[in-house]
Amino acid sequence: MNYDLADVEVNGQDILSFMDALTHFKMIGAQILQNEKIGTLVNGEYQIIPTEWYPLTDKIKILEQVKTRVGPKTLVNVGKKIPENAVFPPEIDSIHKAIAAINVAYHMNHRKAGKLMYDMATQQITDGIGYYGYEAVSGENKIISVCENPNLSEYDEGIVTAMAKKFQPFAQVTLDSSKPTRRNGDDNCTFLITW
Repeated sequence: MNYDLADVEVNGQDILSFMDALTHFKMIGAQILQNEKIGTLVNGEYQIIPTEWYPLTDKIKILEQVKTRVGPKTLVNVGKKIPENAVFPPEIDSIHKAIAAINVAYHMNHRKAGKLMYDMATQQITDGIGYYGYEAVSGENKIISVCENPNLSEYDEGIVTAMAKKFQPFAQVTLDSSKPTRRNGDDNCTFLITW
């Protein structure tokens, strides 16, 4: 799916969390910012300021560069680190609630035309950047999460895995290879979460 991301921005803290998660590859992250001229120019270097907003297209460029330069497994591992240190509201106390909450958190960290894409007061989501799906399979310890958004599949796999394992340490997340996948140029990926 082609997204019109011209006026969509991501919170600087979101990108910074991603950059910090590069752990062993921090220099590559810094090089990507300089080479792609991404971030805020401070003393001659591009940096990500946590309180500023940046084009979502810039974050996608960073994801693509990491995948190309370091590999898809690193992108999965980076995705796993994103929710690792997140503080969860007390009502998020199960794997079901955690997977369902990914979509809300995703929209809370983006804005379109200067307006947040999740309204906390009305709990309304603004369309335009895709979604992270949640579907419980009745009678089984299984959740299906269809992820259709401009992020890369490996990054989403990491995020879904980390959220699942936070509440079910033995959860397994696998890409459903019988379904379309962004790894083959399709619009979405389907992840199966079992425990």
